[in-house]
Amino acid sequence: GLEQGRPIDGFVFSPQYSQDGILFAIDSVWGEIYTSSGDYSVWFHKETYTGQAVDLALSPGYPDDHTYYTLENGPGIWITTDGGESTSMLVSFADYALPTDLLMSSNFAQNHTFYVSFFDEVGVIRSTDGGYNWQPVNSGLEGNFVQTIAFLGSTSDLIAGTLASGVWVYRNADNTSQLYLPLITR
Repeated sequence: GLEQGRPIDGFVFSPQYSQDGILFAIDSVWGEIYTSSGDYSVWFHKETYTGQAVDLALSPGYPDDHTYYTLENGPGIWITTDGGESTSMLVSFADYALPTDLLMSSNFAQNHTFYVSFFDEVGVIRSTDGGYNWQPVNSGLEGNFVQTIAFLGSTSDLIAGTLASGVWVYRNADNTSQLYLPLITR
């Protein structure tokens, strides 16, 4: 289970959380994943391939198909279709260093789109075929270390927080991007 003192730095909720109460907790310091189903005093450890889990994305049909994807340092993305009992590698990122986030499109069932960010020169990459092939989406982001990515509200536009260059926004509709330098006021 979840040991006292573990640094939990991310949560992923089941698509049917209001009905099933399933919550995943990510400890990227130790690379572990835990799950609970409504009773947050009981947590179950989920095996990771390398023990270096960084992020997690649940299939939109997770409550029925038990599929989730684990982003792990070094190796890449692992997929499980049985709730974590067994895993297989979807894609290797052995040539890249320090992945930071894995995002799945809210329309994944239709468009099969993933994004992965990296805390190195790689920036952000995208797959539109369920994770088999990847392309950079870094126009204007080159050389910026990405700390986090998220979807911008309810749109399919992507926002990235960089180490020292501010906020980068990628607009999916027209494949354009812009880097916004932080405006600091006191």
